Amino acid sequence: MNKILFFPTMRCNLKCSYCHFKVDRNKEDYDWTGYGKTHHIERELPYQDFLTFFEKVQPYHLEFSGGEPTIYYDFKNLVNNIHQGSKWAITSNTLGDLSDIDFSKLQCWTASCHTENQRFFDNIMFLKSNGVSVSISMVVTKANIENIIYRTIKYAKYGVRINLLRELNPGVSWNNTEEWEVLKIMKALGVNVVEDDIPPEYEFTSGWYCEGGRLYFSVMPDGKVYRCYSEAMTGEPLGDVKTFSPGSNPTECYRKCFGCAMDYKAHVYKLENKDCK
Repeated sequence: MNKILFFPTMRCNLKCSYCHFKVDRNKEDYDWTGYGKTHHIERELPYQDFLTFFEKVQPYHLEFSGGEPTIYYDFKNLVNNIHQGSKWAITSNTLGDLSDIDFSKLQCWTASCHTENQRFFDNIMFLKSNGVSVSISMVVTKANIENIIYRTIKYAKYGVRINLLRELNPGVSWNNTEEWEVLKIMKALGVNVVEDDIPPEYEFTSGWYCEGGRLYFSVMPDGKVYRCYSEAMTGEPLGDVKTFSPGSNPTECYRKCFGCAMDYKAHVYKLENKDCK
């Protein structure tokens, strides 16, 4: 199944201090900055333009990211019209209105618990009542760890998978800290504490192949198509959804990787006697 990492919007209704992206979110056209590069979005395309492109590569697995995907103005129309035989998954702060969403093609809903309030709790219960596979991811900082423990206990009793991710920002170290010892205890108790963190970037010189890169694209809000997440952050587009025709394998290797929802270190391996293009 073909893989598409899809950013329908880079805007968000939260401003988390540890977020990798900074967005001027109050205008139709806006700038967003990530990994040291600023991009300009002239306008977010209507959902029909995205679906026309996705049709070229169906069946597909559509992984929503952002920004906050659910605040894309046509989010419900888009997911409710995903092509038959295709699937979607999402990472969302899960604070919006989830009514009238067709969950029949949904593979997994990952709720990023940045703000824990009654709306978040009600939405988690709503998803579970609709038979959705739900997990909750929480970013652990040195300042919020006590609150994270409370949230973990609260949601674990409802059978929700909990993922704890350490804050990764310049100057933040977890080595030999009391907070990391606490997280190791939680891991021993069965909580999914992510130890093998994605580093700021991988440095590759030649001959590396991305297993996630087979028929894999990143599509941005303005319709620009990139060969992967890292290219979308710092590289140049292959084209846009109206003009680009996917080939059989758009990417084989690369020099830098920031990690993405479609791939991880275990899925990257070396090719002998083959240089990156």
